[in-house]
Amino acid sequence: MVSLKGTGVFQDIVVGRLVFYEREPFQIQKEAVQDAGEEMLRYLRAKEQALLQVQALHELAKREVSSENAAIFQAHHMMLEDQDFNNYVLDIIRNQQANAEYAVQQTARSFYEVFSALPDPYLQQRAADILDVSHRLISILTYGKVEHFEPSEPSILASEELVPSEVIQIPREKVLAFVTRSGSETSHAAIITELLKAGLPVFTELNLVDDGYDRNLALAREKGVPLFLSSTMLYRRETQYIKAQVAAFGRPVHYIYHIGQYLPDWHPWENYKNFFVGNARTGGVREILGIDLPWLLDAFGPADPAGVTVRTDTISALGLPYPDCATLLLRHRGGAQGVLVADVVSPKAVRSFECYGEGLHLFWEGNPKALYEFKDGEKRPVDTYASFEHDSRYSDNIVENAYVDELANFFAVLKGEETPRWSFEQDRAAIAIMDRVQAQG
Repeated sequence: MVSLKGTGVFQDIVVGRLVFYEREPFQIQKEAVQDAGEEMLRYLRAKEQALLQVQALHELAKREVSSENAAIFQAHHMMLEDQDFNNYVLDIIRNQQANAEYAVQQTARSFYEVFSALPDPYLQQRAADILDVSHRLISILTYGKVEHFEPSEPSILASEELVPSEVIQIPREKVLAFVTRSGSETSHAAIITELLKAGLPVFTELNLVDDGYDRNLALAREKGVPLFLSSTMLYRRETQYIKAQVAAFGRPVHYIYHIGQYLPDWHPWENYKNFFVGNARTGGVREILGIDLPWLLDAFGPADPAGVTVRTDTISALGLPYPDCATLLLRHRGGAQGVLVADVVSPKAVRSFECYGEGLHLFWEGNPKALYEFKDGEKRPVDTYASFEHDSRYSDNIVENAYVDELANFFAVLKGEETPRWSFEQDRAAIAIMDRVQAQG
């Protein structure tokens, strides 16, 4: 357990344990039903129960937050009453003699893909609402109710993603701060706003878009609470070693960097088209750039987005609404230049980096055991970790130490002892480069 001593969250000091919340995925199978009419009635009863729950959440949000922000549950209400959505569900039950859970899941996937592909950011955010509403319907159909998570004691709550219906039901007194990873990226801004309004310090994983940046930066200043933007690659000992060596070298260098992984392998338990990487605005290539651009800009210096040369291509049959490969030529203001290649096609997860200058040559294959420097005529390993933690379920490019170091920085920021290594202001430069890449698609 990690604990901090202080006077309370409104003085920016968090005291408590880190609690991880992971939404249990539904294992839905298509099942034949004997009586489609009865199954349709079962769905309609679940829908009425969901409407009552959403109305209750709307009233709760008006009391706890504001009428303006409670409007999201009015959108959920409208979705549950939407004739097209309901007819789609009922048609699957009727025409395929299928169970209601399967019909809701298939309908949600279809509507999610449509909304995710829309150019309007507001309408794209409604894709996350579709998943929220469908999760509620399936919960009612499966269990007869919707469970909501509540920590047993005041805690720092960490989750891959939080949707509004989950956030609003967690008692304020049980939450000291939220830690959210990249999930539905376009929903981050609204959630962060509500947390800041409540006077809570916020740690958020990388943001692939800058929606709400100005508003949330101003709100954090007004409330006097930290707004901490994660960029875990900045905490890798290998990237810090590369940065230090380049700085000590003091002369221009070039680098070549390839990062890639086959998109269906990212979340094997779900269809890649059904979470944020299937969206053109928050796609897999953009996610890779969002992870790695910050440490490159930190190690080699700022790069003018207008001076970045971009080439994109599609070489797979994944059917993505964006190119699956991007090659960038970055010209850093300090004189360094780099070729950065990002793709969601590589069958093997790859992170291959090489940096060279007259008298400097570094190699890194993405994991702690694969950092090398060429010195005195031979390629020598560089050991930057006394020990490291690795979860065998993930690629060997992922180690736990960086996440621990990043959280330690966050806690030190809360105590006023350190500053963040990355900020929302700095992140705008990375997002501007990502926007340039997307514009080429």
